[in-house]
Amino acid sequence: EFRPGGLWRFVMHGPDGKDYANECRFESLEAGARVCLRHVCAPHFTLDVRLRADGAGTRVHWAQTFDDAATARAVAAYAGPGNEQNLDRLTRVLAG
Repeated sequence: EFRPGGLWRFVMHGPDGKDYANECRFESLEAGARVCLRHVCAPHFTLDVRLRADGAGTRVHWAQTFDDAATARAVAAYAGPGNEQNLDRLTRVLAG
């Protein structure tokens, strides 16, 4: 449901072979500029992605704010590298 208030449910398949159910609620959508969502199941966080034209490309600002420092520390080992992998895949797709 790609609209403010809409839900996005998906399953992440971890490198450990386990499946991880996820649910997010879109908080704000600005065409070509911003997507903000709230991860409504554990671990709880808000993700704010902003896009800005930069020469022939697009600059992506990615801010993931966790509800508490302990949760942020607990997921840092996989969230950071996982986000980088996703952005690398996106770069390859957009490059054609």
